[in-house]
Amino acid sequence: MTHPLNGVARLPHLGIIGVEGEDAASFLQGQLTQDFALLGPSEARLAAFCSAKGRMQASFIGFKIPDLHFSRGDGDFDVKAGRVLVKHLQLSGSEADVDGHGDVLLREPIAESIPNLTLSVRPLPVAGRDIENVLRLVSGNRPPQNGTYRVSLTGTLGRPAVH
Repeated sequence: MTHPLNGVARLPHLGIIGVEGEDAASFLQGQLTQDFALLGPSEARLAAFCSAKGRMQASFIGFKIPDLHFSRGDGDFDVKAGRVLVKHLQLSGSEADVDGHGDVLLREPIAESIPNLTLSVRPLPVAGRDIENVLRLVSGNRPPQNGTYRVSLTGTLGRPAVH
């Protein structure tokens, strides 16, 4: 029996590379086959990294993630035996509100620590479509419940996986 994908497929073997800063688009322009300066906030484009001979070495799906700034944060944490138990996390900002819980298994170096967090992200009306588009992408295009997206954060702190 086959199950239709309905346009969505999990690709756990793929990773994420983040580039940020004022010159991020111009840096990528010299490295990849797409002009990310022309990429709109709700668009995604295929890009490739090629050798000097023009042979494709890697392929990417490129998209812009809007910056989220949180002005307030509160949480209830318990640290025991190399683990941070996040009993409750609450972040408030101008673009979104986030509630979360879970734990983080601490490792050395800290980038190797393993998060297992469940987040409820509610974009605020002033945030625009950019944040909702990214949330739809990382949540597997599941529709929000009462305007709130459920997102899991796993992987490592150095290479987080959001789904």
